[in-house]
Amino acid sequence: MGLEALRMGVEGKALLWRSLLAVAVHDTRLQTGRLSELLERAGNQLTTLDSLHSRTTSALISPEDPA
Repeated sequence: MGLEALRMGVEGKALLWRSLLAVAVHDTRLQTGRLSELLERAGNQLTTLDSLHSRTTSALISPEDPA
């Protein structure tokens, strides 16, 4: 459940960066380069969280035989 909560937070960040990038076209105070970097970083974080979630789920569904 913790990984799902983290993923939701990162998805929220990514949506914010996308929204700000859209606004940046009309607002020169926003740095599109930095926003793009933050969006890319959020994407990398989502990839990592998805990988961790997949491994955790697999371990829970088919635990190794302790014998």
